[in-house]
Amino acid sequence: MTNLPLGQNVAVAFSPQSRWLVTGAPEEYRFWKVGSWEPAQAVPREHAGDMYGTMVFSPDGGTLALVRGRNADLKLMEAETGREWATLEAGEPRCFSPRGNWLVTSEADGLVRLWDLRRIRQQLATLKLDWDTPLGEPEPPFTSEKPLRIVVDLEPRSGGQ
Repeated sequence: MTNLPLGQNVAVAFSPQSRWLVTGAPEEYRFWKVGSWEPAQAVPREHAGDMYGTMVFSPDGGTLALVRGRNADLKLMEAETGREWATLEAGEPRCFSPRGNWLVTSEADGLVRLWDLRRIRQQLATLKLDWDTPLGEPEPPFTSEKPLRIVVDLEPRSGGQ
């Protein structure tokens, strides 16, 4: 068993290949080398208060999405080096699609956003602003012709239901 020096309010995530464990505390995100548990790079947080840091890895483990502060912009960064690739005006990262081309985020008001990272990168490439990792293979097309509809019920339930 290994004990890491973390506070009380911390989120954690393993990279898909179990190379890294990343902790998201109110002060910083910290990368830990799995096995040796040595601390690696740290990403400072900005104005997070006591809010833990939410983060998700892309399926290949190459990209990490995280929020730098409280209700602040979402950062996409290279997991290996901590180099920042892009900033999105988004809420908390929730998950990537299986090929890493879509990112799901959620806002405090219940809004869920789906970011087409492949399309964003293609547009950035025309301006020579894209980052230097290969684009993922296109996701399979959605099987429905109907628009995607997500309903979130924010009403409190009574009677323990």
